[in-house]
Amino acid sequence: MLLNMISVRYIELNHYLIVLFSVIYVFELYLIVYLSCKADSTGNHLILNDEIMKALYSGLILILFLGLTACNNDDDNNGGDTPDPPVAELTIYETAVASADLTTLVAALDRTGLNTTLDEQGTYTVFAPTNDAFTAAGITSLDDFTDEELTNYLLNHVLNSVVRSGELSTGYVNTLGKGPGDSGFYQLSLFVDLEGGVTFNGMASPVEGGLDIEATNGVIHLIDMPLPPPNVVEHVVANPDFQSLEDFVVSFEDELTGVLVGDGPFTIFAPTNQAFANIANTPGLDLTDENTLRTILLYHVVAGDNIRQEELTPGMPLTTLTPDGELLYTDSEDGTTLVDGTGGSGVNFIETNIQGANGVIHKIDKVLLPPSIVNSLVSEVTLYDFAKATAGYDQLAAAIEKAGLVDMLSDPEANLTVFAPNNDALAAYLTAKGTDLETVDAAFLKNVLMNHMIEGQFTGEQIVGAGNQYTSTLATLPDNVEANLSMYIQITPDGDFPVTINGAAGVLPTNSQASNGIVHVVSQVIDLPTIVTFATSDENFSTLAGALPEDIVATLNDPENEDAPFTVFAPVNSAFEGVNLPSGDILVAVLLHHVVAGVNVRSGDLAQGDNPLTTMEGDQVTVTVPPTIGVVADITDGTDNTGGINVVDVQAINGVIHAIDIVLLPNATN
Repeated sequence: MLLNMISVRYIELNHYLIVLFSVIYVFELYLIVYLSCKADSTGNHLILNDEIMKALYSGLILILFLGLTACNNDDDNNGGDTPDPPVAELTIYETAVASADLTTLVAALDRTGLNTTLDEQGTYTVFAPTNDAFTAAGITSLDDFTDEELTNYLLNHVLNSVVRSGELSTGYVNTLGKGPGDSGFYQLSLFVDLEGGVTFNGMASPVEGGLDIEATNGVIHLIDMPLPPPNVVEHVVANPDFQSLEDFVVSFEDELTGVLVGDGPFTIFAPTNQAFANIANTPGLDLTDENTLRTILLYHVVAGDNIRQEELTPGMPLTTLTPDGELLYTDSEDGTTLVDGTGGSGVNFIETNIQGANGVIHKIDKVLLPPSIVNSLVSEVTLYDFAKATAGYDQLAAAIEKAGLVDMLSDPEANLTVFAPNNDALAAYLTAKGTDLETVDAAFLKNVLMNHMIEGQFTGEQIVGAGNQYTSTLATLPDNVEANLSMYIQITPDGDFPVTINGAAGVLPTNSQASNGIVHVVSQVIDLPTIVTFATSDENFSTLAGALPEDIVATLNDPENEDAPFTVFAPVNSAFEGVNLPSGDILVAVLLHHVVAGVNVRSGDLAQGDNPLTTMEGDQVTVTVPPTIGVVADITDGTDNTGGINVVDVQAINGVIHAIDIVLLPNATN
C-alpha cells in the first residue's frame, strides 16, 4: 500500500511538471518566432543562433520524457491492455506488519508461527481480515482460541496459489485449512460467490480498495469479516444453490441444525434447488408433513464418517440418520451415483468433496427418497406399475410387456421377489446377445426376465441372514416347464455388493415394496445359467472348476452344444482331499466319468433301487435310492467305490448338477 501511494504521488508530480514546462516551451517558441520576424537596423531578419536552438530542443525532449514517464506509470489504463502488477518489495507478512489495519492479524500470525510461512518464498493468496473485521465478528481477544484452533482458523484464509481478483469465479476453492480426521488430510473448501458482488463463504466481502495488494510471495485481499472453518450447515447456507435445502432444514429450527453443527463428522448428500422442485408434484408425497420431511432430510446424512467421493465403492451400503437407519447405496464402478429407496436410476453427483470442518458435502441432482417413504407411496402399486413408474426402468417395463408378463406382475396375489435390472443393464445385455428390445425373441426374453423372480417376498435382511444358498427362479427349461432354473445367492460383505447372484450380478437390497412383491436392484441382467456358471460361482466347487480343461469348460458352458443337456455329478472340495489327480487324457477320462450327456436327470426322475447311467467317459455310474451313505442318494463309480449325493437339482439351462462327496473313478481295466 505504501508503494502504491508513492507511485500515485509521483504520477501527480509528473502531471504538474508537464504543464509547467509546456507553458515555458510555448513562451520560448512565441519569442523565437517574434524575433525571427522582426528586422534589425539594417533591414535583415534575425537568425536563430545555436544557443537558442539547443534550448528549444532541450525543452521539447524534457516534455516528451515527462509525458512518457507519466503514461507508463498511469494505472488508469485508458482502455489499453491490463498493466502488469507493480513490482512488490515486501512479503505478505511484511506487508501486513506495515499496515495499521492488520495488527490483529499480525498478532495471530506471530502467535501461531505462520508469520514465518508467509514471510518465506511461495505463491499464496491471503484473504486478510482487517482489525474492524475481527471486531465485527466479536473477536476481541485471541486468547479465546487454542493454538491449534487459531492455526486452522488462519489457514482457512490462505490459498496455496496466487489468485487475483480478476481470476475469481463462482465456485469452490481449497484453502490450507484442514477438515476432520486424525490425519487432517482434507483441505477445507471456500465458496466464492460473484453474484451481486463478491462474497466468501456467504459472510465476507472485499474491503473497498483492498483487492490485489501485491507481495513478493503472493497477493493479499482485504476482507470485512474473518472466515472461520465452516461446518456443513454453514456451507449449505453459503451456497444459493442449496437454498431449498436450507429452508427445509431450518424449518425444524435447531432440531436438525443442532445436530449438524456438532463435531460429526458427517457426510451430506445435498440436493440442489432444482432437485427439490422436481419432486414437488410427486403423487402422494407431502413435504408439508413433518415426519415425512424429517425422514427425507435425515436420509441425506451419514453420521460418523467423512466419506470423500474417491472413497465410495460400488454397492457400498451407507447407513443414514433416519430413525431406522435406512440404507443408501452407491452404484456404478467409480461410486459416482447413488441408489435410494426407489431403486431407480442412479442419483448423480454434480460436485463432490465440499469439505467442511465437521464433514463433507456432495451436491446431487435428485432428492433421495428412503425405502420407508417409497413404500408408503407405492404400497398399492403392482410390480409392473412399479417398473413403469420408476425412473430408469421404463425399458424393463417395455420388456415385461413384450414378454407377455404384464398380467403375472399385475396379479395382486403374485407374491414375488424381483431382482430388477435398470435400462442400462438391460440394453448392455441385449447388445451382448446381438439383439435389442425390438428384435429379441419374446420367448427367450420371457425366460430371462423370469430368471430374476423368485416366489415369496424376501427383504435384504432376510436374504443376507439366510447365507449362501441355492433357490429356484420362475425360469424353466424350454422343454420342461416343471424344471425351474436355479439361482445361487452368495453373501459377499467384502465384495463390491453385499449380495451376488450366480457369481456375477451384484444386488443392492433396496427393499422397494410393491403391493404384490418386493424389488431389489441388480447391477446387471442375470443371464440363464449354464453348468459352468454354477461350477465357477459356488465356492464349494472351486477345486473341480480349477481342474476342468478348456475344452470341457467350453462344452459345459454352451447351451446349444449337440450333446446337451448334461447331468453332472460334481465333487465338492472336500472330496478331493487325499486324491492325486492325474493329468492329460487320464484327467479328461476321470472328469468325463462325472458327466452324463443327452439327459437332464433330476432327483424326481430316479426310480427306487439302482439307476445305471452311462457317462461321457464310457463307463457307467449307478445312482441308488434310498441312500445308505448320502443325504439324497448313493452313487457308485466304475471301480465300485460308493459315495453320497448330498445336494441335488441345481438346475442350469443346459443341464443339472448334483453335489457328491466322492471323486468318481472310471474302470481302468477296460
